[in-house]
Amino acid sequence: ISPLAFEFYEGYFTSDTRISFNKKIPFTDIQATLKNINIEKFLESQKSKALGKLSGSFHATLNLAFAGSKDHEIKSSLKGNGNVTIEKGYFKLFNLTESLSGVPVIQRIVPGFELSDAFDHFQTNIIVKDQEILTPAMVLLGKRHLLKCSGKLGFDESLDYQGNYYLARQEDPRKVIPFTVEGTLS
Repeated sequence: ISPLAFEFYEGYFTSDTRISFNKKIPFTDIQATLKNINIEKFLESQKSKALGKLSGSFHATLNLAFAGSKDHEIKSSLKGNGNVTIEKGYFKLFNLTESLSGVPVIQRIVPGFELSDAFDHFQTNIIVKDQEILTPAMVLLGKRHLLKCSGKLGFDESLDYQGNYYLARQEDPRKVIPFTVEGTLS
């Protein structure tokens, strides 16, 4: 199916999809590009637990492959990779702002620093395998901060991330807070 293109949540989706029926279970290979997708509208339509935790204009190039046609077959066999960028939004998946707001030393390190979930630019490469989305190099450039981390998000909504939150828009060893996030999307 090439090309497949349509409007999608205020943006555009295009793909080159190949489906093979040469075996008992169909095999699908997708190369997709998403541009300017409204994340909030998409998450709302999916009744996702991430609604209210992530917003912005989503862009991605993805190469995905899976076997089967049923939900459990697709989830268990889904593999691929890609790049994701989100512009102008907020990121509350880790609840870092709430956690950091109780750290009194922040005002001594950076007087007048205002914590914010808002960001200008988010990007990461992704690897999809074993029912997880791996993000080995996530970067979020906030209004007055920088977040760099790596980790994984499970299809079961589990989170496991490690990284650094910089109280500046660039890496500064005097203004860094290392963090670990484990648990599930709440």
